[in-house]
Amino acid sequence: MNFHDQKQLETLSEDFCSLLTIEKFSGTLDWQNALDFLVSNFPGSFGAILIQRRHEPNSALLWSGDIDPGAIASYSSHYAQVNPWVDVWKGLPNGSIRVSEYHSPANQFRGMEFYEDWIRPLKNAEASVGIKLCDSNDILLHIPIHFNLNQCELYDDALAYVLTRAKSDLMRGIQAEQLFSEAYRAGSLEQLCKSNRDPVFVIDSARKVYDCNSQARNLISETVVTTNMGKLSLNHGNANSWLETEVAYQRKSSQKREWRSVFRFGKFDKLFELFPVNISAVSSIFLYSQLFALRISEFPRHTTPDVELLSRHYRFTPSEKRLCELIVSGKSIQQTAEALGNTESTVRSTLKIIFDKTQTHRQGELIALCNRFPAAREV
Repeated sequence: MNFHDQKQLETLSEDFCSLLTIEKFSGTLDWQNALDFLVSNFPGSFGAILIQRRHEPNSALLWSGDIDPGAIASYSSHYAQVNPWVDVWKGLPNGSIRVSEYHSPANQFRGMEFYEDWIRPLKNAEASVGIKLCDSNDILLHIPIHFNLNQCELYDDALAYVLTRAKSDLMRGIQAEQLFSEAYRAGSLEQLCKSNRDPVFVIDSARKVYDCNSQARNLISETVVTTNMGKLSLNHGNANSWLETEVAYQRKSSQKREWRSVFRFGKFDKLFELFPVNISAVSSIFLYSQLFALRISEFPRHTTPDVELLSRHYRFTPSEKRLCELIVSGKSIQQTAEALGNTESTVRSTLKIIFDKTQTHRQGELIALCNRFPAAREV
């Protein structure tokens, strides 16, 4: 390709823009395909697409071109935090297009970790052309294309031209995909709430309420729960502490779990169940925070205790869990010892450890505690 031929550049720009169209049925745009196409027309280069929202912790970062996977991994894990170009781009207005050798040459960063340990070893990263776009919804789109310094004369103006032509198409594409993704998520949450007869709140790890059904709104008027600035609280000290503990665990852990517990409100016991909400991702760039469904219902009179749940909560050993299962099932000390192949003395010693962990004192109290960890029902 002749990068100084206006007609060829026009054709390249039109072809690139044609890839920035939302697919009719999926509501998404193939960003990776668009990036692959652009980079492939500038041999020896590599590029990235960063899409980030200010109020969401996740961001999409796509790569393409002549770059080692190890360099991508090291950038994501470390060098992104020490990249001096980040501060340069932060101060630029929406729609900015910058050619590094004109506006912010890489050699000004000589001696810095990012330049010496990441840029220079790549051989084709010292020159770049990039674009920054942002909108009123706090969405940031950044596309840098990197290449060798000896290709500046060919690539600088050509890339700046293509990105300038693609400005409006890039912004329309990202806004349309966001609208579709948010509408899909909102519809999924609404269906989740409506499909439950019991009160259901959908919250995030900060207990911000995203949706709820009419039954849940009734609980607010009954003062079982309150919302303050969109944040959910339970009007029961132990129940609220339980919820805080669980969402804090979910926020820190990569493994999502479901938890259930029972608390007395006035004359009635209420069953609280917290489930991770799994919504299929329709977008590769709009990745939302994990949400949870909190279901609140009247505690059933006849229920099966979940010893596995109790065991996880109090961190029983496998032998303690097995012993607890037998005791809860109605076995005596003697029957439990026979079932486990242990002496009654060993069973009593293990049972005392369980009593200490659960702060109970008798088998009847332990069974009553187990009943506060009922088996799961369908969400």
